[in-house]
Amino acid sequence: MRTNSSKLAVRAQLDARFICCDINSLPEVLSDQFDIVFTSYGVLNWIPDIDRWAQVAADRVLPGGTFYIAEFHPFASMFDNEGDVNEWRMTEPYFHSSIPKEYKNAYSYADPSIDINLSEFEWSHPIGTIVSALIDAGLVIEFVHEFPHTTYAQFPFFKKRVLVFI
Repeated sequence: MRTNSSKLAVRAQLDARFICCDINSLPEVLSDQFDIVFTSYGVLNWIPDIDRWAQVAADRVLPGGTFYIAEFHPFASMFDNEGDVNEWRMTEPYFHSSIPKEYKNAYSYADPSIDINLSEFEWSHPIGTIVSALIDAGLVIEFVHEFPHTTYAQFPFFKKRVLVFI
């Protein structure tokens, strides 16, 4: 486990504890449970064992608490989003969660100015696999929402729009 909790909490002006570790190691470093457990966009594609992830997440939720996930739709991972692509071009099957896709990256997605020249591996988990893993882990699914937008320019030909929900 690697953490610099106090410095980050001070910088963020939060009464918080930050833990940095592999999700599979979390039960060894954090036994606490919480009213709300949240998984954010872009997490699941890094997780090879979705059942293990779901169990670790469910174990952190207090009885009566809430687990909330906001994630990109795995359907989008079927399409080419590299280079100057300007149309929908399917390059991957939807049902291939056990086989990671290797990407050779010259730079970090978090900061394109950093040269890394590394391979990274991503998994695509279908919606049914994700929902079933959460149910099997003991969580009760109250709703599933899907949205007709994304939070970043996921494809080079996407146009930024402002959506207003009333």
